[in-house]
Amino acid sequence: MRRKDFERYMQWFAPKMAWCLAHADLPYAQAQPRWLSYLLERLFIIWYQTAGKRAAFVGGWQPTAPVAEGALSHAHSTLLR
Repeated sequence: MRRKDFERYMQWFAPKMAWCLAHADLPYAQAQPRWLSYLLERLFIIWYQTAGKRAAFVGGWQPTAPVAEGALSHAHSTLLR
C-alpha cells in the first residue's frame, strides 16, 4: 500500500477504532477475545472496497500439503453442526 493510501485509510479508520476502543465493554468484545483483530480486518476490507482498490494476484496457488479425499467435505459438515 502506498503511503498516500495508508494515510487516507488511517483518516477513515481512526475515528471508528477510537469509538470501538471506548466501547470495549460491549458484549461482542467481552465474548470474543480476538474481537479487535477481527474488527481491524473487516474495516480494512470495507475501506479497500469502498476506495475502489483492487487486489493484485502475484502468483499461483500451491497447496502446502496433500489433502485427503473427503477431508474438506468433512470439515465443512463439521462447521455446519
